[in-house]
Amino acid sequence: KRYGTVPGKAVRPKALLAILLDISASMKEQSINSFLNEVDRLLERGIDIVLFQVDDRIRSVEPYRAGMPVRIGRGGGTNFNQAFDYIEKEKKFDGLVICTDGMLQQRPRTINLNHIWILESRQDLPFLLPGNQAYLNH
Repeated sequence: KRYGTVPGKAVRPKALLAILLDISASMKEQSINSFLNEVDRLLERGIDIVLFQVDDRIRSVEPYRAGMPVRIGRGGGTNFNQAFDYIEKEKKFDGLVICTDGMLQQRPRTINLNHIWILESRQDLPFLLPGNQAYLNH
């Protein structure tokens, strides 16, 4: 029993999640919209999210807000390694979710952070993806 203090509630720090979104021309708008609908649900649960829009390089990095505009189909292939370098250098993220069609122009390197690949569909990929994989259901 404590005396002379006001009881308070325990505060858990919010999780900070990095989301890498493939915005290359090969990504389908329907897939991006389905994925972002799921990201909106994470926001509702109180998770802080930073959205990386990536094709052959990082195009933008900004805090995610529900309904924010996404630049779809800017061209180029997809290469996440620059984003992986950025995320590891920052050392502030608790996890990573990568949404892509899997048509990468370069083999993704291994990243030392809990992560999952969300793919448009089950298909033959040009490279083995390091880590767990899940698939979008439209």
